[in-house]
Amino acid sequence: MQPDQIGLFLSRTTPRALAAAFTVMGLLFVATGFLTRAYNREKQERAERQYLAGQEAAAAGRYEEAIQLYTAALALKREEERYLQALALVLVKAGRTEEAETYLQQLLRTDPANGIANLMLARIYAGRGDMELAVQYYQRAIYGLWPENPLQRRIETRFELIGLLEKNGELRAMEAELLRLLEEIPEDPEIKKRVGRLFLAAESYANAAKVFTEVTRANPRDAEAFAGLGDAEFAMEHYFSARTAYARALALNPDDTRSRAQYELATEVIRLNPMLRGLGSYTRLRRSQILVERARKALDYCLPEDRSTLPEEVQQMIERADRLIAGKVRQRRTAETVEENIALAEALERYRTLNCPAPEAPDRALTLVLRQLAS
Repeated sequence: MQPDQIGLFLSRTTPRALAAAFTVMGLLFVATGFLTRAYNREKQERAERQYLAGQEAAAAGRYEEAIQLYTAALALKREEERYLQALALVLVKAGRTEEAETYLQQLLRTDPANGIANLMLARIYAGRGDMELAVQYYQRAIYGLWPENPLQRRIETRFELIGLLEKNGELRAMEAELLRLLEEIPEDPEIKKRVGRLFLAAESYANAAKVFTEVTRANPRDAEAFAGLGDAEFAMEHYFSARTAYARALALNPDDTRSRAQYELATEVIRLNPMLRGLGSYTRLRRSQILVERARKALDYCLPEDRSTLPEEVQQMIERADRLIAGKVRQRRTAETVEENIALAEALERYRTLNCPAPEAPDRALTLVLRQLAS
């Protein structure tokens, strides 16, 4: 109908007829809106049913089925972040990480602070060996937004990052993350002891000692914390402090065989050291002679039957040690004599280390004493 025809029609139409026509149009509009809303509601309900079925399948480990259900849910409601996130997570579990990465990146474009999505990407990149990207996304996850238990999830994520750094030998970065973690964790002795053990793994012994000391002060009956403190002090060559800590651990837990072994080793190191304060001249001399005896004995297992094949300076070194051990050398109780004996023991041990490879030092106490004297 042309505009002039519409005008002619309206001029000939009675007001009552016009009212009826508009009423019909209005009813049609309302009906259309109602039907559209009903269709959308039914569509959303179908999407939600698919999503819930996907959740059930994923929980049961039926990942491929879950992928299909989540995909169907997304087809019905494309902008629903829950569906997108669920699909990405189950793709990761199914080992389809490249597809998961695409969905996770899509999710982060609209929600860059999504803690779960950033964590999933961190794990994907860690699995590929891309440390730079993995660390980057772990950091984003740590400082991202979490829908439930945000503090706990951030702490767990930082622990996960620390584990990755430890696995890759990034000890300094590991130490830095542990120091940040100390500022976040609650006053929970179990978490603190876990942090203390990780400081030990990062070779951050002073920090480990500090953490374990805090735990022992809060709970003087925590045997595990005293054992950890002993390990930290031992690693720093503080053998008296280590022995004290191990003794406390053993008093609280006599069945701790490792602490007992470490206590005995620390005691032996202390008894071997000729340079401790307060020792008399005879004791210093005798201890230095014992170092030579033990270094010579540690060398025995790898010497050839025909020693004439050894370099001349090695033969002379062994002969000097043998004469001393047999009592054929009369030694004076002087500091110079003690230092000469220590130097001989160090030379014997150095030769053994370089020429007699072994999975473990035959005399660990000797090795520890000589290392302490050289430092």
